[in-house]
This record gives sequence, C-alpha cells and structure tokens, in this order.
Amino acid sequence: MAQSDLSPGDEPVQKNRSEGHEQPASTRIGIKHLMLYTLTCALYAAWLRFVLGEQAALVGLFPGALVVMLAGLLLFGIIVLSARWLRRFGAIIEPGQWLLLGYGVALLLIMFAWTFIEPSSPIFYGVLPAFATGAVFVVGAWRMKRARAWRSALAVFALIESVRPVLEQVTTPDIDPIELAPAADIVLAGLLAAAIIGDYRHQLRRTWLHWSGVVASCGLMALRWLGWV
Repeated sequence: MAQSDLSPGDEPVQKNRSEGHEQPASTRIGIKHLMLYTLTCALYAAWLRFVLGEQAALVGLFPGALVVMLAGLLLFGIIVLSARWLRRFGAIIEPGQWLLLGYGVALLLIMFAWTFIEPSSPIFYGVLPAFATGAVFVVGAWRMKRARAWRSALAVFALIESVRPVLEQVTTPDIDPIELAPAADIVLAGLLAAAIIGDYRHQLRRTWLHWSGVVASCGLMALRWLGWV
C-alpha cells in the first residue's frame, strides 16, 4: 500500500523482519508507557482523595478501582498524544486517538471545575465537558476522509455526547424517570463494533493508542450502565 493511498484514519505498517510479522509504523508500547500509566492512575486517585475527603471511604473498592483505571488511561492518553504532537512525531490520525482525546479533555475540565469552581455548577460539570467532547469528535470525524465507518461513528459520538446532559434528565409521564443515555450508549457500542469489524475486513492494523481509546470508550459506557460515573 502506497503512502498516498492511506486515509487519515489509517496507520501505515512496516515489515519487522526480526519478528516475522507486521508492526504499526509508530512507537510501540514499552515499560515507560506502563510506568506513566501507573503514575496517572496514582495521581488521579490522590486527587480523588483530595476532593472527596472523608467521603472517599464510602466509595466501594471495586468501583473505585475501575474508575481510577479509566481516568488514569484518559490522562495517560492526553499526555502521550501531547508529547507526540510537541515532538512532531505524528499527528492524531487514528479514530481511537480522537476518542482518547475527546474523553480526556472532558475529564480535565471536570477535574478543574471540581477543584477550583463551585461544585454545584451544572455548566462546568455537564454542559461544558459535553460540548468540548463533541467538538473534539467533530474534528476527528472531519479528519477521517476515507475511513467512512469511523467517520460516521465519530459524528454520532459527537452528537450524542453533546446532548448527553439533556438525555440524562429526560422524563415521561409513564416512566419516571426514563433515561435515554443507556440507549444512546447501545448505539455508540454498535457503531464501535461495526467500525472495528470494518477494519478487520480491510486488514487494517491499528496502534495501541487507537485501542486505548476504544477500551476507554467501552469502559466509560460500562461504568455508566453500572451507575458508577
């Protein structure tokens, strides 16, 4: 495959003769990345303890561990993607990287608001992070010139995440309350599955950063279903 034939959502591959199989032409995950991920998890756990105070003890061990692991992954993604951009190593070209960036930006806004702004403000805890996430996904969808499945997925992600604060408050006279957010997550999960299957059928290799974004998205959906976030 020639370089000019690659879409912005497709990662070029190169032959690794020593191992006898193809590897993505980008930095592979290493010990330094695992150490950084451990650090971001620890920092988020410390921050959570700081803002919750004594209430942190009320959070269950298993739910708390999953939330810390997910938040640590998002913070890790923000740091790695920022470092790649600053070093001009590579632009954000894979759809999973846009997922990582979008949800990571929302997490940073929530952490900032929780630390420095009135905790009861719905603008900084719901509306602003939702719009920021949607805006990142819109840019990502625009960048997916030829990866149509991922372009459609990111466009729907942008729409749903932008209006999620509204979906979570919708009620009807028959069922009080009825939440549309879980149904929206089913749609998002289906789009992710369709895009992943499309990559498999076209034999497209994705980097670990892409899969980190996919895992983070699925983890967030799961935590929402369980009511832990």
